[in-house]
Amino acid sequence: LSYRTGGTDMFPPRIKNNRGFTLVEVIVAMAILGTVLTMAYSLLGFSRNTLSNSNDHFDIQNDIRLASSYLCDQVRFATELKIIPYSEAVTEIGAHTDYNYFYIEGGSLHQAKYIDSSSYDERSFARYISASDSHFTGVNATTLNITLTAVQGGKDYNANTDLKLENFPLIDATHAIEGTGPDIAIRYKVP
Repeated sequence: LSYRTGGTDMFPPRIKNNRGFTLVEVIVAMAILGTVLTMAYSLLGFSRNTLSNSNDHFDIQNDIRLASSYLCDQVRFATELKIIPYSEAVTEIGAHTDYNYFYIEGGSLHQAKYIDSSSYDERSFARYISASDSHFTGVNATTLNITLTAVQGGKDYNANTDLKLENFPLIDATHAIEGTGPDIAIRYKVP
């Protein structure tokens, strides 16, 4: 290209068929890209929150189910069982009787397992257990109903089991669960 000096042609000649983008096209494309990225980020955040909530719900349901299953395994072959108030369970545990206990306190299911005349092995199971919505109830002479309810985030998670006490009919025909409940503690003996 050559430029002429002087005269009216002070600017270089215009190149024909320029195939670049105009400023308006670039701004519109950036606005569309920004909108799409914002929507994608919002969707990602929503998905992450949904997954997190699902995992929390699964953990709570799993805790309740495992606690209920463990309780059933421990109590199924009991030779004595009485449904009692929580205060009675705490008093008896402090007196070191030779019984085992399950009770609901402080949002958890607890077990106090008799070891010897001076000690218990104490364990806690599950979280968010509601003492007002969970209980032990005698259905009949040899069947215990166990209802565990966890409350988290305004939702209730339930495990409800009727447990047949296998040894009761074997001991004698009149052997029965003591106390009918509903209450939040049980005292039991296993062979």
